[in-house]
Amino acid sequence: MFPRLCFIVILSQYGVISTIDVNLNELGYLAARLQPFECRRLIAALHYTTYELPNNLAAAERNIDNEIPCIRHLLHWNSSPTEGKGKTHDVLAHRLRQIDRNDLADWLGKSAFKQLGKDLGRAMVKAFYELGKEETDLPHPITLEPAKRYEDDDPWLQVDVVLMAILLGMLGTLVTLICATIFRKIKQHFREKRYKYGLILKDLFFVTFSWVILVFKYFCDRLYVSDKSPISFRSFSLFQVNLPLISCGLAFSWVTVAKLNLETNEGSWVVAATPIGACFGPILSALLLDRIGRKWFLYGTTFPFIASWILTYLAKSWTLYIVARLISGVSIGAIYTMVPVYLGELMEPRIRGSAGTMMSLFLNLGYIVMYGVGPRLDRKMMALVCLVPCVVFLLTAPWIPESPYYYLKREREKYAALSLVWLRRTKDNTAEINEIKEFIKAEEKGSVMDLYRHSTYKIAMLLVLLLLAGQQLSGFIAIQSYAVTLLIDMHLSLNTNLVLIIMGSISLVMSVLSTFIIDRLGRRLVFLTSSYSTSLCLLVVGLYFLLNKIGMKIESLSIIPLIAVFLYLIFFSFGLATIPSVFISEIFPISVKSWATTIANTYGSLLGLVVTQCYSIIQRQFGYHVLFLFFAIVELVVAIVASIYMPETARKSFMEIQNILKEKDSKKIAVSPVKAEDLNETK
Repeated sequence: MFPRLCFIVILSQYGVISTIDVNLNELGYLAARLQPFECRRLIAALHYTTYELPNNLAAAERNIDNEIPCIRHLLHWNSSPTEGKGKTHDVLAHRLRQIDRNDLADWLGKSAFKQLGKDLGRAMVKAFYELGKEETDLPHPITLEPAKRYEDDDPWLQVDVVLMAILLGMLGTLVTLICATIFRKIKQHFREKRYKYGLILKDLFFVTFSWVILVFKYFCDRLYVSDKSPISFRSFSLFQVNLPLISCGLAFSWVTVAKLNLETNEGSWVVAATPIGACFGPILSALLLDRIGRKWFLYGTTFPFIASWILTYLAKSWTLYIVARLISGVSIGAIYTMVPVYLGELMEPRIRGSAGTMMSLFLNLGYIVMYGVGPRLDRKMMALVCLVPCVVFLLTAPWIPESPYYYLKREREKYAALSLVWLRRTKDNTAEINEIKEFIKAEEKGSVMDLYRHSTYKIAMLLVLLLLAGQQLSGFIAIQSYAVTLLIDMHLSLNTNLVLIIMGSISLVMSVLSTFIIDRLGRRLVFLTSSYSTSLCLLVVGLYFLLNKIGMKIESLSIIPLIAVFLYLIFFSFGLATIPSVFISEIFPISVKSWATTIANTYGSLLGLVVTQCYSIIQRQFGYHVLFLFFAIVELVVAIVASIYMPETARKSFMEIQNILKEKDSKKIAVSPVKAEDLNETK
């Protein structure tokens, strides 16, 4: 006990502990690795002596001069007697953790302990008066050492890997047995002349969980009440086909709320990895869509999502994050290619537009789930939560029917008739079968060159590319991915997580509203309203950042760009988010639809990749005002061109739409707006 007391007295007497202050090299190291907005937030936090950050921190941030380098701010704090002078590393490390830079806080703590050990070693061999005169320093420049990220010890042992492999194998076997049972029962079900309600209910008990049984029971009860029941398997099919869009929304919005502590360059590639993978999804769709069918291709897109979330759970480096998001991007690109095709072939023309807007509804549902749950869970737990929609889809997807168009292309008329019975709830669908057969016979087997040879297809392709340019160059994917940084740079005193939830809720509500009005107002009016309105909102945000750039004091007006962003989300979800996918499913004949959809979605993914990569670069080099003004101008140009050439396709069959394009081409006139009376025309 006595040596320990002597040791403490010696350290306190000669200032060994008090010399462990933050030195110049350490401050330079921190300044080189802090983003400008992080440095402003850190300096504002260091001015307070309270343990927790105050509520008015945003106001203090606005008082920090952006023109002064970060290192000068830190030196001023460290040298001021009333602030940082004489304080230890703990104060600075605590504030670093509060701004979510745990990597720098851990590094600073290890640097302090290294210096403390050095001083203690010298205290044992040197005179006390010499130790008191020496200045604290490290033997090598700290700024030359790379940043090290220290993670908690991983309790994952080799035996855990073996057990997890066994568990995954058992789950895979279970899913295979469940799917095999479902396939067998569906085959039995279609062979029966009459539906046997008791048999179906018994099968459901053995192949699904109890909560799934209740959902199926509800649909079956409504189905067998009468032939005029408003709920049918068509509604169930619509729900199931759009269910993978929830996984797409989760994958897109994950990067917004994930706290990865990556460098700026690494983070930008993690964001861009999803659009890169999405470029390959349409190509995969074009190769397999007509070979294995719409249904089983959609079923297969779930497995890349599962692999992506497992990699996210196990990831320990930024390269694994990129691989995981590349894999999920492939599924996203494939889903965006085939779901519009699938829905366009399953649904009747009078509800095809509303069915197409369900894509945006389910996508925004994934956004709001991530915004609400993501900030409250760690990375591993969130990855497990994101697996839930995938598992639900794997268990229930075998019940949805295959497209009757696909069956008739394969000359399997009996299966096409059964599929229509499932969807239309009527036994006699001869008229619709004949219409589909005539449509297929009228079109020769198409190729990708037909989109160039036939002027009608060429016009349709140019229109689709125009709509996709308006969708992607509005900057939605970049604004959504960098939403947290954008909100911080607006100098808002609001809770960022709350604002994200509000943004997701706005998009979700507008997706629901657009489902009810897109067929009433028509595709053209909805798209033009959305385009002009988003252009105006982007212009307001761009002007705000431009005035801030030239030095005007407009911090008190920071609520205006936030309102403009909210309105932007409202109008984007109203039309730009939904119309291009609906238009693709309606305007192309079946002979070239797969090729046209592949080209369109690859083009859209490439535009999304360019937008996400250029967003970060332009924002750092020039500022937000250049970005938002560019988005506003492009959106205005797209809206003007679309108002001249975009036709109306609401409540028209494939044949009617093709006839409209052929009539326009025969008159040597580019596609122009249809007359008002065409809006009242039905199939």
